[in-house]
Amino acid sequence: ASPSSTNEQVFHTRIFTTMAESKPEKVIAEKVIGYAPSKPVFDQLFTPKDAIIYALGIGFSRDPLNADDLKFTFELKDDFTVFPTIGCTFNDIKETFNCLQECPGMPNFNPMMLLHGE
Repeated sequence: ASPSSTNEQVFHTRIFTTMAESKPEKVIAEKVIGYAPSKPVFDQLFTPKDAIIYALGIGFSRDPLNADDLKFTFELKDDFTVFPTIGCTFNDIKETFNCLQECPGMPNFNPMMLLHGE
């Protein structure tokens, strides 16, 4: 099996194994607040390419004549910087779902049924 299909299988196995365990019907705030996952989930490394794609995705350089946008969309600009909200994104959504499934105060849910909205 390819590494991708192996990872997918592990992901699905973890979800349904966790879902089979005893979980509450509703979120229990006392158990969720302050919960620390068994391993770090949110270590992220962003490359300049990631930062540029993110900036373009949130609307920078929509106006090609706006030179102020270049600091977010052109890595060779002297004041190139990353737009701060990139830290609110997830590189590995599978690990995020695994963390949610492991949290003792979270009810059973199938993350494949979640609706992503903006």
